[in-house]
Amino acid sequence: MSKDTFDCDHFLSLSNGELIDYTEPFVTTQADKVPCSVYETLANKLDELSDTHVVYALEICMRIAPQEFASQAVEFLSHSDPSVNCTAYRVIESLPPEFVSSALVKRIAETPVVDLITSHVRTGERVKIGTNEEVVRELLDKFKGELSSGSD
Repeated sequence: MSKDTFDCDHFLSLSNGELIDYTEPFVTTQADKVPCSVYETLANKLDELSDTHVVYALEICMRIAPQEFASQAVEFLSHSDPSVNCTAYRVIESLPPEFVSSALVKRIAETPVVDLITSHVRTGERVKIGTNEEVVRELLDKFKGELSSGSD
């Protein structure tokens, strides 16, 4: 594989700044350099990955197979890390209307309320910054509207 093509094993081996420096171009300007073959690996490893890896894996998997992956992405609306939670919201929210089903909306509606937790910048203590209720409500409002208008 050329160094210009996304390498899943390399991605999985990185952390911190190296992970961000390597992956950011593949989710922004070079998305076409991510082979579809990485989908299965990333989708199957999501529960084992660091939060930063999950953020990028959500982006990559949703870009490769949005209809197939959307239901799995819903699970991350109940993730306590704000970055993961917001990424899940953003990738689900960007689904084309034709990929939004009543089953997907039902899954979103069943998302449990969780506290969003982050580290305090100065002390490092874990701090609650809110809950996921608002992002779930926004998705439900948007998708229920799309389903209603699609049935006309």
